[in-house]
Amino acid sequence: MDNFYDTAKRMQKSSKILFNNNDYHNSCYLAGYIIECYLKILFFNVSNSSNPPFTHKLTNLHSSIMSYLSSGNSSLNSYYSNNSFSNVFSDWDPFTKRYTEQNLEWSDINAQDYQNEISVAMQTLAQMRIDGYTLI
Repeated sequence: MDNFYDTAKRMQKSSKILFNNNDYHNSCYLAGYIIECYLKILFFNVSNSSNPPFTHKLTNLHSSIMSYLSSGNSSLNSYYSNNSFSNVFSDWDPFTKRYTEQNLEWSDINAQDYQNEISVAMQTLAQMRIDGYTLI
């Protein structure tokens, strides 16, 4: 079984190291995967499914989670906001930026925004763990 929580923690550490060394492209690339792991943990908790139907489509995962939450699963509403990851949602695309020739696809400003959103995700996961939710 995939372990999204451990993966998110590992990628957060790597993303921070890259960010601190001005490697913004790879820092942002990993940030998207951290948010993906976070969303998959939420999906597991709202749907009781260990197999999220989306791979790297963050907007699809987001829409699915919002659908579950709006249908009455209020116990998780406090762990997810529609705007929590607006920078990553609007700009992260592993399929178009993964092999780009331009190293400046993501700037230091984007990277800082991504680091902020990663922090929100990881702090929320820590709170979910304290509150007794399963973090796979």
